[in-house]
Amino acid sequence: MPNPYITIKITNKADKMVQKVASRKSKRIFNYLQAGKFKDCTFSVCVNYGKGFKNEGTYNSKKYLIFALKAFLEKD
Repeated sequence: MPNPYITIKITNKADKMVQKVASRKSKRIFNYLQAGKFKDCTFSVCVNYGKGFKNEGTYNSKKYLIFALKAFLEKD
């Protein structure tokens, strides 16, 4: 299976989008998340595998987001 397309939308408490990150390279996404300082943000993630298969979720902390991404991508 080719690399899935990962999209993350970061919104603040007022539901305004602060940033959006999208890539097929999971390492780029993980490095961006670990380098960023996000306070009081909500993360919406969508991992699209193609042919209509995808995983989505909304998370209130960076810790839960990274845990979910690792589960979606089956990473250690």
